[in-house]
Amino acid sequence: MRNKYLFHAYLRSGFWISLTLFILFSCAGWIFFQVSEPLLAPSLESLKEIANFSEGFNDKIQNLVLALIILLKNLSVAVLLVFLGHLLWGLPALFVIGLNGALLGVVARILYNKGVALYNFIFGLAPHGILELPAIFLASAVALASVLVKWQLGYGITVTTKLQVLWRVIIPLLTLAALAEVYITPFVLRYVMPR
Repeated sequence: MRNKYLFHAYLRSGFWISLTLFILFSCAGWIFFQVSEPLLAPSLESLKEIANFSEGFNDKIQNLVLALIILLKNLSVAVLLVFLGHLLWGLPALFVIGLNGALLGVVARILYNKGVALYNFIFGLAPHGILELPAIFLASAVALASVLVKWQLGYGITVTTKLQVLWRVIIPLLTLAALAEVYITPFVLRYVMPR
């Protein structure tokens, strides 16, 4: 019982730590844009490659293929965070959250420099971001909670508990986020981005 209580308490703390770190690194990506952009260029290119890959498919299934690719990419990150993010005292989880925050800050700055208002950028990301980001923060929180519970009790969180969080919360959120990113976000972006 104590293990479960500690896990939930540390899970909440881990979620807020992940959110705070994400915001801080987003701001750093924005502020230190000149330095960050070249460092994050490979990550930006991989995002473009994902979009380009789906273009080779039939128009009827292109969006489904893109949604599946996005889901698998995000799910692979979440699974790695949940099961391996606790290694080295949670540093992999913190690294992934920081990298994604910095990437968001750089992309926001690139678009801002091209005339896109920051509120338009945020509004454009909202349809899938309100689902995807909490799922990734939760995956990071599982890793951080695992570290803290192990430190407190001497043993970590069971694989069963991690699978339950992954299956019941993270996978459904990421599935909905991938569908929203493909079917809703482009529709919203047409209205908020300058032509």
